[in-house]
Amino acid sequence: MKKITKIIVGISILLLLPLTVLAGCGNSGKTIKIGIMGGDKRIWQPIAQDLKKKNINLQLVSFSDYSQPNAALQNHEVDLNSFQHEAFLDNWNKAHQSNIVSIGKTFFSPLALYSTKVKNIQGLKKRCIHFTTK
Repeated sequence: MKKITKIIVGISILLLLPLTVLAGCGNSGKTIKIGIMGGDKRIWQPIAQDLKKKNINLQLVSFSDYSQPNAALQNHEVDLNSFQHEAFLDNWNKAHQSNIVSIGKTFFSPLALYSTKVKNIQGLKKRCIHFTTK
């Protein structure tokens, strides 16, 4: 159990530490299932390919609905997930009487804005939302 814990923690902070942290975790050939949102594959596929070279098989499990990854984690269908901020996790736990905990930081995908009234970004009132564009 100690080896799998090291692997899970290593993957969770993967974007903050070098990938070599995971190479020393042992457990050759172990498959780790990580729940991600569909658009995050472009971030996680290169990581999965690099981990494969280190005998760690990272299986990406894509979801299209934000309630699915936590449910899958709670039902032991995935080993960890990577998609949410702490407020979302807190609300999920409260609504589902769950105790899922954060074990590290992850990539957080931006979301799109949709409107039937506002036609472009300049049409937003400054007091409504604060964001930056490139």
